Amino acid sequence: MKTIHAIIAAVLLAAAVMLAGGASAQTVVNGQASFQQLGAVRTITNTPGTIIQWPGFSIAAGEVTRFVQQNAASAVLNRITGQQPSLILGALQSNGRVFLINPNGVVFGAGARVDVNGLVASSLGISNSDFLAGKMNFSAGATAGSVFNQGSISTPGGGQVILIAPQVENSGLIHSPGGDVVLAAGRSVMLADSQNPALHVVISAPQDQAVNLGQIVSQGGRIGIYGNLVNQRGLVSADQAAVGANGQIVLKASGDLLLEAGSLTSASGVTGLSGATARTGGTVHLLGERVGLTGSARVEASGQAGGGTVLVGGDYRGQNRAVPNAQQVYVSSEATIRADALASGNGGKVIAWSDGTTRVYGSISARGGAQSGDGGLVETSGHMLDMRGRVDTRAPNGRTGTLLLDPTNIYIANDQASATGAGMTGSDTSADTSAYPFVASGAVSDSLLSVATLEAALANSMVTVTTDNSVGTGAGMIRVVNPVSWASDTGLTLHATAGIDINGAINGGNGSRLELRTTSGDINQTAPISVVALSARADNGSVYLAQPGNQVKQLAGFASGPGGFNYRGNDTPLVIGMVWPEEGITSLGSGPINVDVTGALTVQSPLRSQAGDITLSAASIDNQSTVDSVSGRVTVLGAVLRPSLADCIANSALADCAAVLPSLSACQADPAIPGCSVVLPPPTLDACIAAPATSGCAAVLPTLSQCTAAPGTAGCAVVLPTLAACVASPATA
Repeated sequence: MKTIHAIIAAVLLAAAVMLAGGASAQTVVNGQASFQQLGAVRTITNTPGTIIQWPGFSIAAGEVTRFVQQNAASAVLNRITGQQPSLILGALQSNGRVFLINPNGVVFGAGARVDVNGLVASSLGISNSDFLAGKMNFSAGATAGSVFNQGSISTPGGGQVILIAPQVENSGLIHSPGGDVVLAAGRSVMLADSQNPALHVVISAPQDQAVNLGQIVSQGGRIGIYGNLVNQRGLVSADQAAVGANGQIVLKASGDLLLEAGSLTSASGVTGLSGATARTGGTVHLLGERVGLTGSARVEASGQAGGGTVLVGGDYRGQNRAVPNAQQVYVSSEATIRADALASGNGGKVIAWSDGTTRVYGSISARGGAQSGDGGLVETSGHMLDMRGRVDTRAPNGRTGTLLLDPTNIYIANDQASATGAGMTGSDTSADTSAYPFVASGAVSDSLLSVATLEAALANSMVTVTTDNSVGTGAGMIRVVNPVSWASDTGLTLHATAGIDINGAINGGNGSRLELRTTSGDINQTAPISVVALSARADNGSVYLAQPGNQVKQLAGFASGPGGFNYRGNDTPLVIGMVWPEEGITSLGSGPINVDVTGALTVQSPLRSQAGDITLSAASIDNQSTVDSVSGRVTVLGAVLRPSLADCIANSALADCAAVLPSLSACQADPAIPGCSVVLPPPTLDACIAAPATSGCAAVLPTLSQCTAAPGTAGCAVVLPTLAACVASPATA
């Protein structure tokens, strides 16, 4: 920053020599303009599209330069051809738009006050034809100075303020309610749509830098800061002060983007309003090759009627091609990001993504509304992830939101030493520092999720840890190294491309849920699991959850590997049923299904094995569904409390079949229900003669052989073929 301040000092010194003359002799090269000087007030009255060529243009302190135009949409282009920068220390006013193009640079001093409908101040040139055609294409010539604002620049509602140069700095105030504010640092800038400032900025030198030290305010408007290096040290606010469009902020660097200590970047919804007038939070995009929130930097996208969106380094799982992905993301321990629903509505979306290293130590929230609404989504992901931050997606009157972590390989451990001892390699988990927040690029592969961070997140959010974006040999492992415990009724999902190793105990509270899933590896454990509901699925592997200390109340799963599905547990009553997204237990291929508990076992959903054996062992077994192996054996070890439905259909006299078979009323309403054939009373002979196809008539009507021997037997009329059928086919029996 010393370099930029030195540039400002040099510009001020160079421009001071020409202030006495203000704006020198001018030439109108397009349109019409008249010039009037009354004391310290200079008035230029111009037609739309006027182009004025000035040898020099500055406004001294106490002076006023006023452009009087046809209407708010009118524009005047002021092109400076001399060798000095423009120094604006007084007042610049216009009811229209003012372009100030000076290749030597433009400085708005601390006492400057600009009140215009639109301002473009640039050291990059624009052609006359592009200006007249409304095309915002700017490119640097041999000289391209800097643009600095230390004063106050204001527009009425819907106005525009655009500052363009290789070096752009705002340390003053820029205010454009509901309008567009753009700071673009580069040597080539194209603004494709003036109503939606999605700038295309071409950076040609690493020194191109945009810095905000002051205040940029555009209530409900759009703010964009672009450059190779972007520093946000002040206030950037697109908060809504009245009903209107949601605010939008884009800070985008081709190199480093830094939101520094004390800065506030905010696109919050309306405050103080409710009901139909309340708004959701806006959008904040923080994009660059390397994106850092240092010190106490704050980002806000909360809203009265719902949370907004904050993207730090990329979008959901890095899959939005319209949003470039960062290589590194850093969020300091003092930094905060919020996308909360304040009164009602759902929490918003906060993404911290990089294709390389993501280190999150700060506080992130996407809470549901106090009155209604669900929690939102928070994602912190990277090829290498160091997640030690705090996340809150709670909803006082709705469903808790989700925290998603998506690295390559991840170790869930107390600290780096524990993870390294368990085999973690190549991970860079540097201490939290704002001095230089980015780590040197290099071999980083494994990631660390601290147990303390995970437990804190589970207190406030549903947590998903996934490595299913991982590629390469051995990529996609999840290892739980140290014990994890939580007391809330939230859930933990571990979804790995490769295997899952549970080497630290997992202990959830009442209502806790654990989902384990692998795409191409096994699920193993050496430490017990204690949760209410457990779902375990190995799409191309086996499940080995055989710790006798497992304490699970509801179980479901799937396996396709040769090891099948294996579960052991203690005396906690276990129900095999529906545990989303699985139902029952299925083993494809030759793998067995083994369930061994010392307590009671209830089977509420099917157990199916394609070729492996099924073995159930428990103190007591209550089978309320089906247990079936296509080509294997079924072994039941323990007191069977209730026969299966198939057993009762075969022999309805078995004990407890009354509790297994459907009720008479249910069968009368729908005779097709399985088991109704033995529940409903057999039909009478007369009923079968009237409707031979009725269920049970086969046992009531005489057989064909009986009718052939004695055609006069009652009922043979509907059993024997008719005369017409015999004439048509004499060989009919």
